[in-house]
Amino acid sequence: MNLRRIIFFLFFLFFSRIFAFCQLLTIKNNVVEDAISTPNISFEIVAGQRISFEVEGLVMYKPLEKKWKAFALISEVKYWLSGRVLSRFYMAPCNLITTYRIHRNDEYHNGDAIGVGLVMGYVFPPSSRWNVEASIGGVYAHYWEDKTSFGTSTIRQSGWLPIPTKVGISIGYVIK
Repeated sequence: MNLRRIIFFLFFLFFSRIFAFCQLLTIKNNVVEDAISTPNISFEIVAGQRISFEVEGLVMYKPLEKKWKAFALISEVKYWLSGRVLSRFYMAPCNLITTYRIHRNDEYHNGDAIGVGLVMGYVFPPSSRWNVEASIGGVYAHYWEDKTSFGTSTIRQSGWLPIPTKVGISIGYVIK
């Protein structure tokens, strides 16, 4: 089955079931990713007194005039250290599912990656409906790709690679 279909199915399954049972729902946008031409949106659902779940989808199409294209889903399970969700410090294990196509130095890289990692952040709620979040984190991902150089045949390769996934400032709106 195609990785894009699996990602779409998981995304649909997650949101169709969770929205009915959530206590709070926040829609966020990472403005740092927007600044490098990577449109993104994330949904965060409060599941308990100290736990929330977040799923972010992003599309990278020629960021900073580079010849890169990617689609990624990043999910997190946040544990709020302050004892109150959507406020102050949190730590979160996260995972990444992505598919990409990169052209650099006369080489084409066309592949997929899956990884796990850790995200840390701080949320400042300026009002009861708005949040400002600063976060940093990364994953250690396994990738498999087809690498093509000009004048040579395609080489299939795979390996492990650290990838920064969350570096930014997000602005969120609490809906419910």
